[in-house]
Amino acid sequence: MFNDSLHKGNYVYLIDDVSKKRFEEATKNMRTNSPKGSFYVYGHGNPGTISQTNKDGKLLAFYNENTLPKLLKENGYTNGQPLVLFSCSTGLPQSSLGLPSLAQLLSNILNVDVYAPDGYLLVPNNGQAYISTYGFPPMNMIPLFTRYNLKKFSPQ
Repeated sequence: MFNDSLHKGNYVYLIDDVSKKRFEEATKNMRTNSPKGSFYVYGHGNPGTISQTNKDGKLLAFYNENTLPKLLKENGYTNGQPLVLFSCSTGLPQSSLGLPSLAQLLSNILNVDVYAPDGYLLVPNNGQAYISTYGFPPMNMIPLFTRYNLKKFSPQ
């Protein structure tokens, strides 16, 4: 079972400290039910990238399937670790480009299972996390208690 205290080498935050605290609390059950030894990525996402922002929402960097693996390894990721993306829509295909999702691309490149939301990952101030495929505001919010609410991507 995953020890809920986050250890160096198990995560990378691409969000500000205020958002970090909300994400940690809201995704607590998700982390507990994630595969043992998972590496967690917290950041704002879309089907093809994860962005890094500061507390004012200013964009600092974009990461895609070519740049994210390097960042992960610089932050303690080791080969073979399952990857969990707490980043909106990173499990959706990049339909306008005819490409698979960022999650699928990372799964193929890293040769590991990757878990990602196939919609918006909403983290309100109520201590829960939700996935909504209906946009903002969500018309149908699905509580995230177990990993099967995140879509699993395996190497192809």
